[in-house]
Amino acid sequence: NGQNGNQIYSKNDFNIMGTFHFIPVFDGDNNMYIFTEPMSAEPFFSTGSINIPLNDGYNSLMIKFDSSGNPIFGKNFYPFNPPNGAYSWVNDVKFDGTDLIVMGNMVTNNGSFVGMSGTKISNFYGKDYAGIIAKIDLNGNIQWEKDLQSSQNLTLGMFTNLAVDEKKNIYSYLTLKDKLHYNSVEYSFG
Repeated sequence: NGQNGNQIYSKNDFNIMGTFHFIPVFDGDNNMYIFTEPMSAEPFFSTGSINIPLNDGYNSLMIKFDSSGNPIFGKNFYPFNPPNGAYSWVNDVKFDGTDLIVMGNMVTNNGSFVGMSGTKISNFYGKDYAGIIAKIDLNGNIQWEKDLQSSQNLTLGMFTNLAVDEKKNIYSYLTLKDKLHYNSVEYSFG
């Protein structure tokens, strides 16, 4: 309880030790959304009666729980094996009053990046890492996603520094050098 600190529920329904990260966020009705990357080679990631299909490569999950901690649904943003080993992952999530805003990284092994939606994204500077910001509705549908690419690899600057204000403006502190490509515009830094 955010008002008095009393425990509302506690559950251990799946092994968070078997994940790369575990990022929870709550909506206005106290539903909890967890973004995670399972390390399992199993065909499904299971919690309660929810079974989320996994591919044999990279998996990026969103799991929704009701206000009592019961799983409602789960989604794998990568129900397929991403091409060329390229993929993205979530580092931070905020609720903007209506939807979820996520920020993370993208990596490529050779060529282009792949966004959370599976969309191929051109690699403007030939770097291995870039950033991504996306808006996801409470049913797991990606409303939009934008890549952030720099002439320097964006690895350390895309972590837990995301904020959203009451007007749904998105803020982040990013470490950038030289050039940034965002929303079809290139910005230069001196």
